[in-house]
Parts: sequence; structure tokens; C-alpha cells
Amino acid sequence: MASEKLVRCEVRKKGSSRSVRYVPSEVFELWQYLMTEKHGFDIESPVSSLWMDNDEAEGVISSEEKVDEVDEVILLVFEEERGMFKRICRYFLSSEAEQLKENLVSHFSKGKDVNLTVATKKGVWVRRLLERSDSPESVGREEVLPFRS
Repeated sequence: MASEKLVRCEVRKKGSSRSVRYVPSEVFELWQYLMTEKHGFDIESPVSSLWMDNDEAEGVISSEEKVDEVDEVILLVFEEERGMFKRICRYFLSSEAEQLKENLVSHFSKGKDVNLTVATKKGVWVRRLLERSDSPESVGREEVLPFRS
């Protein structure tokens, strides 16, 4: 059974469409800084919640819960110079996982003959809902909790 605290956010470069990213919460602020300052992306709508693999989610998540289907992709790359494997872990929407997995592999192989292994684990990212008040304007309104470090 596996779970991970992830931040879901939207990433956009000026003039392009938005895409969704899921980033481990412990590295989110560093990742956000690098993406904005080094690569020129805008990071919008960060929301923190829990990713669970399907085995763990099966006994915990009810059918009424709102979830995003998100795959955990693990890439093990053997580094000859160190004589050991490097573990790279990324999270992708299930609907985009195959294409993004290919991009990830090509990024780390870069035309070289490398020894790598790829594993995928299916899971869900759970949308946490804000507590609702009894005020008329909040009835039926759903919001997710924003990321706080």
C-alpha cells in the first residue's frame, strides 16, 4: 500500500494552453521556483491532497468521493559512473500517462544506450472539500483546499 502527499496545479507558458501537474508536497515550493524563474512557466491554482494507489484507495475511498485518476511512474536508471540506480518518480493523469512516460524516458535516455526500467502504478488523487457553512451562498458550492507549506 502506498500514498503520497501531492500538490495539483496548473502549468502554463505564455501563449500556450494549461496542463495539470502533480508534484510531491515536500518539493513543491522548490519545483515552483524553478518552473517560474528558470523555465518561465506560470503556476496556478495549487491544491494539496493525498494520492493513493488503487489497492489502498479501494478500502478507503467511497464512490461519492471526487478523485483524479493519476498514475505513479517510476523510472530506474542505472548510472555506470556511480555503479547504482537512480530512482525518478513522477505523477501523471492516467489519460496522459503513456505519452508523458515516453517523454520522461526520452529525457533521461537522450539518445544514449541506457539501462533503465519503467514501472507504473495506478492510483487516485483525492479532492478534499472545504467545510461548508450554512450560509445560502455556500450551498452546493465545492472548493478544494489550497496548498499551504
